[in-house]
Amino acid sequence: MIHIPLIRANVIHGVITLLQQLDAPTESLLAEAKLPASILHDPEVLLPLKQVLQFIENTALKEGMEQFGLLAGQKAQVANLGALGRLLSHSLTLYDAVDTLIRLVPSYNSGDRIWLNQQGENVWLCRRFINNFETDHPQAIHYSLMLLINLIQLAAGLCWMPTEIHLTTPHSWSLVEMELFSNTKILFNQDETAIIVPKNLLNLPLHNFDEYDEQQRNQDYEILYSSTRSTNFATLIRQIIGIELKQGYPKIQSTAEILGISVRSFQRQLNKCNLTYSHLVEQVRFELATQLLRDPTNKVTDIAAEIGYKDVGNFTRAFKRWAGVSPRAYLGLAEKG
Repeated sequence: MIHIPLIRANVIHGVITLLQQLDAPTESLLAEAKLPASILHDPEVLLPLKQVLQFIENTALKEGMEQFGLLAGQKAQVANLGALGRLLSHSLTLYDAVDTLIRLVPSYNSGDRIWLNQQGENVWLCRRFINNFETDHPQAIHYSLMLLINLIQLAAGLCWMPTEIHLTTPHSWSLVEMELFSNTKILFNQDETAIIVPKNLLNLPLHNFDEYDEQQRNQDYEILYSSTRSTNFATLIRQIIGIELKQGYPKIQSTAEILGISVRSFQRQLNKCNLTYSHLVEQVRFELATQLLRDPTNKVTDIAAEIGYKDVGNFTRAFKRWAGVSPRAYLGLAEKG
């Protein structure tokens, strides 16, 4: 079984915030990465990690900003990272928050690993992508560095910065000369991203005065665990197809590219699961169409466009093939039911 690392859409909150402040064409940049703007309203959706990392890299290149990942990371807030962010920001202490992050990161980003290394009076908070993603995505690495620093600042204060950090990325003078790191020693080309943290900071409480009861906490754990359990290979492909449909018919080459595998490998995996790509597309189109038809305010022409049909007649014929009745007849049956 091919392992496709997944990450939650809300991770790009800081990237979107920075783009909006720069008055950049956010929706077109998302579209180029085959990420429709609709994911901004579905923050817990799981996306292929490689697709999200490539979005950050390409956006930095388009904007011509060598420090893009760091600047976007400064805009990110832990509390805006969906269910995980709420759990982290309502931890009792910094140690509790870090321990929670280490335990839950596989449910948030299955392609990332986070751990602590002890060293005398300090600890190193470490992270690294799997599948060699460290090599080609320096902006994403810098972004993840700032997310870790933001987490520590929840206890240590917004002015806190580490005295030493390690990065897997090549040496960068523009990064070294940033005022942000004026009192920080930076080592490049290391085995993992790492931040030195004095042990005494781990006992500091987090200051969060938002209401957050046990029921909300349990709901956030369920969001993370249940969606991760249900995302098998076929579910993931249907999810990607659903996102791509908003831009027209999703070609198999495009979906394979998003997954980060060749078309041949993709087809082999589909065969192992007794699936065909065209059937998966049909399934997703039918499921989305029936959902949209349940809302009587949706027009058939709009529904056709929403699921990738340029011609409403083609949609109507396809729907009759799926359901045995026309979309309008189906709507009437749904209203009676």
